[in-house]
Amino acid sequence: MRNWIKKKSKNILKLLIGLFLIVFFMKWINLADAFDLMKDIRLSIFFFTIFLLFLVHLTKALRTYLFMKSLNFKLNFHKNFIVHMIVPIIGRFTPGQIGEGAKIFFLGKNKEITFTFILEKVIDIIILMVISLFAIINFKFFVKSYLIFILLAIIGVIALLNIEKILNLILRRKVFEKKWFKIYLRKSSPKNLALFLFFSLIVRLLLLIFPYFIALSMNIKISLLMIIQAYSLAMLVGIVSGLPGGLGSKEFTLTFLLINFAYLNKDIAGIYTLFITFSLILGESLFASISYLIYKLNLFTDKDSPQTD
Repeated sequence: MRNWIKKKSKNILKLLIGLFLIVFFMKWINLADAFDLMKDIRLSIFFFTIFLLFLVHLTKALRTYLFMKSLNFKLNFHKNFIVHMIVPIIGRFTPGQIGEGAKIFFLGKNKEITFTFILEKVIDIIILMVISLFAIINFKFFVKSYLIFILLAIIGVIALLNIEKILNLILRRKVFEKKWFKIYLRKSSPKNLALFLFFSLIVRLLLLIFPYFIALSMNIKISLLMIIQAYSLAMLVGIVSGLPGGLGSKEFTLTFLLINFAYLNKDIAGIYTLFITFSLILGESLFASISYLIYKLNLFTDKDSPQTD
């Protein structure tokens, strides 16, 4: 009980730090002048952007469904889809969006689903780090940036090689046996892993072009390549910060990059960054609300629950 309270207190503290950074960020930029941008927002493009976000989570649902099928695990597609529409908003307020792991409990507490979730996170972070590396090279950051990136890569490899120990440490009990991750990885054929990687690339691409269309809706001129690089770096900093959803750290990083490399005005860059965060929360809250309503209407029954062949 004491450990549970301690863990919750740490999460609440991180959330408060993130909120403090957001408040400080809002004071740093001139909101009064910046909000003039919102008067001429192009709603048709904005609604299309929300649709893009829907496609992100639909693709995630398809990725999980098809990969679980390759592991000979029966998963009801409708239930899987609804769960993938609900958990993102939970992840938005947890460190590294790890709250998305709630789908493990919704879809069934078993090692196949746990393995799939961990594989998703590993692949997603690797893709993000590769794009971020190109961004660091293109932005010509200082040598320290390369050293930090290399250090993160080394830590990542070590963590992946000892993933069972780390998971058991987090859970505070021995749940995963030695080489558990490798055993399940070998169960997956190269074809299925390639398909998994393809879906992961689609997810990352859709997420990275999301802020570009937000910029179009706000009539902000910025290149697609610039926003992909800047946003990937900002997302990586948000993950490393350990703050819920990278709250505050991601916004400061993206604004800094847009000011220095896209040459945007501080206030414009700031309100644009805030609007990206607002749009993500708005879209995911909408998807979660509708999906939860469908769930409460019992549009799928207990017989739809996943079962192993």
